[in-house]
Amino acid sequence: MTGSIVYIAVFFISFGLLCADMVLSYISHIKSFGLKRKLFSIKTSGLIPIEKCLPENITNLLVTGIAFSVAGYFFSRTDLPMLLYLPFVVMFGLLVCFVLQHVVLDKIVRRKALVPPKGDDCVGIEGCVTIPFSGETLGQITFEYAGTEFKVYAVSANGTDIPEFERVLILCEQDGAYFVEHISEVYDDIDETP
Repeated sequence: MTGSIVYIAVFFISFGLLCADMVLSYISHIKSFGLKRKLFSIKTSGLIPIEKCLPENITNLLVTGIAFSVAGYFFSRTDLPMLLYLPFVVMFGLLVCFVLQHVVLDKIVRRKALVPPKGDDCVGIEGCVTIPFSGETLGQITFEYAGTEFKVYAVSANGTDIPEFERVLILCEQDGAYFVEHISEVYDDIDETP
């Protein structure tokens, strides 16, 4: 019975701290209570990479605590002695942590971050021409957005030729094509307006 109370306490403490972490992240953009480095830095050279199963930050540690407490609570309701089921509870928590870090975050969440900005999000971003434009043909530009460099197809907004390595300004995006103008022409247009 005391084992159940411990797991319930761990669950509510982990859940409460996870909620506080999410609120801080949403309101103040402070992730993992402001801790920037990894929690564990264990380097192993064996066959099993233990460091991949350990939580990278406070958020993952709290989720691991929740998984650990749920599994521990259900095992504590059985007649098995704690020393028999405790290794399985720990392994379950670490498995949830591994899946969270290396399947959910890597394959789903971080992949979404690799999508170039669309619509109004890209207006006003400076880029560099990597494949030159000639009249109405497609060229290619690179630009940085949210710390990631993107290569996208672009068209000259006014139909002028833009050579390679020239700086351009993104004016708009439609159906995956970015309409750009040579950066000096944009500033010339601004100077000419009364």
